[in-house]
Amino acid sequence: MLMPRVLGTPRGRSVWVRTTWFAQLSNRIALTVIAILCAAPLTAQTIVVPDSAKQIGMAAIVVQPDKAEQNLIKKVAPVYPTLAKQAHLQGKVQVRLIISKTGTVESVNVRNGHPLFVQAAIDAVKQWRYTPFVVDGQPVEVQIDIDVPFSFGISEADYKKEQQASDDYFKQADNCRRLVQQKQYMDAETSCMTAVQLVEKLPPDRQNERRMAYELLGHSLFFQRKFADALSLYQQELEVAQGNLEPYEAELAYAYRDVAHSLHATGDLAQARPIMNTP
Repeated sequence: MLMPRVLGTPRGRSVWVRTTWFAQLSNRIALTVIAILCAAPLTAQTIVVPDSAKQIGMAAIVVQPDKAEQNLIKKVAPVYPTLAKQAHLQGKVQVRLIISKTGTVESVNVRNGHPLFVQAAIDAVKQWRYTPFVVDGQPVEVQIDIDVPFSFGISEADYKKEQQASDDYFKQADNCRRLVQQKQYMDAETSCMTAVQLVEKLPPDRQNERRMAYELLGHSLFFQRKFADALSLYQQELEVAQGNLEPYEAELAYAYRDVAHSLHATGDLAQARPIMNTP
């Protein structure tokens, strides 16, 4: 009976011949990048908008954000960075704007913020426009400190709970994966079952994590020859994959193959063959 291999298992041995290393790699790379960026201190940087022909900010008048809001006539919302969205990160970027006498943004000085959000914040505020600020009948250059928020619309308290739930899941999923790779399948089953329970506490849009949790628990069961139980988990993996992956993505093909292998193992060749031939 054909079986995929666990990552790290030498070729040619009669063990399962596949893991979701593509999915694992992409997720771990994303998390590693986020961790590196979070660890690196963000130093203040000034972005001068092109076509500004004068020295910036030397005599700008400080205007409070609520007062400046009254002059704001064009406000462009930032685009949520893809990586930050996938990691379900919220936050804000603090910037200092120099507004010209004509109401355009002449410079953007980043004061603080998560590195993943900085460029999106800069790109947005550079497009903002104000009616000119007037003092004693004359337009003046002004300085404004503002926060550019990035949020999924949940409270800070709920966000912290979600981040903790996410951390708990990934810790358990990593342990589950390690045990599977070490062929400690009984221990892996317990750990992977906990990971499945934890993933259900994550928001509904965390489907990639759900797919991986079902897959890993399925692996731990399959290796113990609990084929019917593994089939149930693999079918859940496939259902999530079908609803959230593009037809060309490798993880979708892996989900089909998991179901086909478990059907083959249970003796249901009639259903296994068409799934294996799914384009």
